[in-house]
Amino acid sequence: MEHRTIITIEYQHGSDGEQIGKLLAEKLNISFFDSEILDEASKKYNIEEKVIRNFDETFVYEGIYSLVQDVRVAKTGMGEYKQSLAEQVYLAEFNAIRNLAKNQSGVFIGRCSDYVLREYANAIHFFIHAPIDVRVEKICRYENLERSEAEIIVRKRDREREKYYNFHADQKWGDARNYNLSIDTGIIKLNEAVSLLEQYIKSIGKAV
Repeated sequence: MEHRTIITIEYQHGSDGEQIGKLLAEKLNISFFDSEILDEASKKYNIEEKVIRNFDETFVYEGIYSLVQDVRVAKTGMGEYKQSLAEQVYLAEFNAIRNLAKNQSGVFIGRCSDYVLREYANAIHFFIHAPIDVRVEKICRYENLERSEAEIIVRKRDREREKYYNFHADQKWGDARNYNLSIDTGIIKLNEAVSLLEQYIKSIGKAV
C-alpha cells in the first residue's frame, strides 16, 4: 500500500488549531481539509451547502429531531426510521472524511476526524488547546470583539464541539489518551507549534 500521512487535529476554539493544521500541511506538502470536508459532503451526498454549514459540528438533541424540517425516511434491516438533517450531515461528513483519506495524504480538521479515521494505522492524532484567557484574547483580536462577547463565543463553541464529539464518537473530546500529542498554544508560539508537530511526525517515521 502506498504510504500516506494522515493527520487529524481536534482543538479548542481560539487555540489556533485550524491555522496550525494549514501551516503543517504546507510544510509537509500534503492536502488540507477543513471546509473542504463540507464541500465534499455537500457534493457527494446531495445536501445543500447551507444545510451542511448550519449543522457542522453542532449537537442536536435527538428528542427534537422530529421538529427539524426535511426529515427523511431511511430503510434498515429492522424497518424504517426518520433520519434528521443533523444525522444526515454527520454521516455525510463521516463518509467524506473517509473518502478523502483513501487515496491521499492530508491534515483533517475537527469533525470527529480522529474517531472516523481511528482504524488507519498510519494516522496521527493531535489536540490543540490553551487557557481560556489566551483564547478569548485571540478571538477579541481576530474578530474585533469586546472581551465579554468573545468569551461567550469561545465557551459556547467549545460546548457545542464537545457535545457533538462525545455524542458521535465512542470516546471523550480532549481526553489525552485519544491523541498522540497535545499542545498548549498558550505557552508556545504558532510557528513553534507547527515545527514541533512536524518534528514529531518525522521522528516516528510517518511523514511522506
